[in-house]
Amino acid sequence: MDYPYLDTVIYDNFYEMLKGRYENSAEKTAIRFMEKDEITNISYAEMIKETALIGLFYKEKGIEGKHIGIFSENRYEYITIYMATVMKNVIVPLDKEMTSEDLSECVRDFDVDFLFVTDETKKKIDSDEFSKPDNLTIINIDEESFKKVYSDESADKEKSIRDFFEYVKDTDKDRFAVLASTSGTDGKMKGVMLSQYNVITNIRGTLENNILKNPTRAFLPMNHTYGFNPCMLATIYNGTTLCLNLKIKYLLRDLKTFNPFFF
Repeated sequence: MDYPYLDTVIYDNFYEMLKGRYENSAEKTAIRFMEKDEITNISYAEMIKETALIGLFYKEKGIEGKHIGIFSENRYEYITIYMATVMKNVIVPLDKEMTSEDLSECVRDFDVDFLFVTDETKKKIDSDEFSKPDNLTIINIDEESFKKVYSDESADKEKSIRDFFEYVKDTDKDRFAVLASTSGTDGKMKGVMLSQYNVITNIRGTLENNILKNPTRAFLPMNHTYGFNPCMLATIYNGTTLCLNLKIKYLLRDLKTFNPFFF
């Protein structure tokens, strides 16, 4: 039997996706999550503004063509850092459960120039088993110095987004932009080189084959390509609402709270 593909808007890179969402879904809820029994709702406009501020931070610091690792638990900021990074740099999602020794090896093998950590994951960086390369710059998402980058209340939302879109509009969809991780037959971590177009067409394939209504529930670790691309990024591409599970122990509570259509 022939099953036709579902109609899906065509974006070829992350710039087109974010611009489309800003033009068509700005006031819709993009992200929801529960922390300490309190629900946070973030609109597409707010999410894109924070992505823009991180992207403009890269521009200000002259950070282009760099490998930027993210070593973090599931959290909202992970998504904005990822989307800002792929425009002009390479994002390297790393498994927060790996040992300090394995993290050292990945940072060296994947040529990581900057590494985002959190208060929760920083302890592995501080371990004696972590050998820090001389060229590695570590940025803690939870420190006030970085929080000010994406939570700048004085920044004009529309101007920040406009300036960011102007900066990234020439982003190359075929340029190496994502260094995903996979384990091979010998169990060692290996890097998989992906372009924006590789990721975007994978997302589009999800939407051409699945009816995605509100909301989507995401619970896999964010460094997992399977969970991040067809679940989280596909929801953003689609302009619907993504509900995050920040800790697996709250999975049942979050399921009851958000009542997802897609899981």
